[in-house]
Amino acid sequence: MAKIMEHEARIVAVYPDEKRVEAEMIVSSACGECKAKAVCGSSESQVRRVSAFTPHPEVYKEGDEVTIAIEQIMGYRAIVLSYIMPLVVMLLALLVTHSRFGDLVAGLSALGACALYFVVLAFFRKRLEKVIVFSVKNTLLYEIEDGMDFELLLLDIEMPELDGMKLTEIIKTYLPDVLIMFITSHEKYVYESFKVQPFRFIPKIYIEEMLPLAMKDAMEFLQKSEGKFLCVENQIGLEKIPTRSITYIWHKEKYAYIEKTNGEHAKVRKTLKQVYDKLPQGDFIWLDRGCICSLMQIGRINKGDVVLTDGTRLQVSRDRLTEVKDAIRTYWIGKGEGS
Repeated sequence: MAKIMEHEARIVAVYPDEKRVEAEMIVSSACGECKAKAVCGSSESQVRRVSAFTPHPEVYKEGDEVTIAIEQIMGYRAIVLSYIMPLVVMLLALLVTHSRFGDLVAGLSALGACALYFVVLAFFRKRLEKVIVFSVKNTLLYEIEDGMDFELLLLDIEMPELDGMKLTEIIKTYLPDVLIMFITSHEKYVYESFKVQPFRFIPKIYIEEMLPLAMKDAMEFLQKSEGKFLCVENQIGLEKIPTRSITYIWHKEKYAYIEKTNGEHAKVRKTLKQVYDKLPQGDFIWLDRGCICSLMQIGRINKGDVVLTDGTRLQVSRDRLTEVKDAIRTYWIGKGEGS
């Protein structure tokens, strides 16, 4: 596993379009343990401004205190490019010119070659930024973006770098089926949290009595979910789709289209009624004659539309609006009472 060097820093500029921020890096105890500190530019001054990449710059603002991380191997690359390569260029220039032109010309040639090297380095600065990468550290997001899978996460809502609800929105773009439990001192967030569909909302003052029960419910839910799936057979083959990964199902002509949380869909030659009859009862609701939706995936209802947790808007027919609202309310409140 690559060794990571870390520095405390403060955000001074945010560039959402470029997926990066600029930060003033403050020398920390990490420098004292770093083998490269003698030649690393970041340890020579108390504060150093760096450009750091992050896939979600919109969650930061000027003044935020963050941790800037760089893999130690990348630090060594920076040392090679900034110190060793210029020395090599100067030595080569001296060797080539000294025997022919004497000391003065050889010295000037070495200096000129070194200056040209740094001009070329500056010209390729943008490309080098992709090779030597500083990044804003969020350990959980790092692991998820690197492909680590989680079935259950316990998060606080108020955190220094990224609030729990925004973090959940980001996490669900990678792990749409993960169960989230919010543990917080602020009960005022309970209704706001419904938009990201937490499995449980646990006030810290009740954590000793509620957390064991919530963990037991989560384990039972995950065990039951393993056995809940929809078997789809079409011209391509046979597919087993976990019902947790279904967002909604719609019908066109002779086919039902099953939309999934990963953005893919399955197509089956069946009526919606035939598909609905094979789904777990109580987990899905009819929005109109041509659309079935997963209650788990509904983030909010706005006038005549439901908005899913991935931002998809689906229209509800007038004759079903009251029924849909009641089903959503029962589903949400039922989860709240269960916690």
